[in-house]
Amino acid sequence: MKPRHYRAIKDILERNLKYCPWIENENLESYTKQISGELEELKQAIKNKDKENLTEELGDVFLDIMNMINIAERDKLVKSDEVFESIIAKIKRRKPYIFENKTVILEESWKIWREVKKKEKELKSKKVEITCKNNENKT
Repeated sequence: MKPRHYRAIKDILERNLKYCPWIENENLESYTKQISGELEELKQAIKNKDKENLTEELGDVFLDIMNMINIAERDKLVKSDEVFESIIAKIKRRKPYIFENKTVILEESWKIWREVKKKEKELKSKKVEITCKNNENKT
């Protein structure tokens, strides 16, 4: 994506959040219906090998994801920068070879992805366990 495209989309989405009554009245739960419909349309475009419609539907799904990030940020559930930083960190952890300019075979890439994801789940589980124990000690 060219930086000018990103800036233009960001500006449009900020205006959308500020001035569009439809988005103003949405929350994450209600917006999932919107994105579900767009995902179905995307699946149809892929299934039908409809390149023209594929471009439009990919744009719609991207718009919906960005709207959901903005809605979540508006509702003080997340910060958009944290969402993007999370994506970057996850890809760096799960696909280290792409940052090392290293070519791997498909099976190896899946193996790395699964191993890192398993470790992440184990760490997350331990954090939840520690948090629960800390909360028990407070009471």
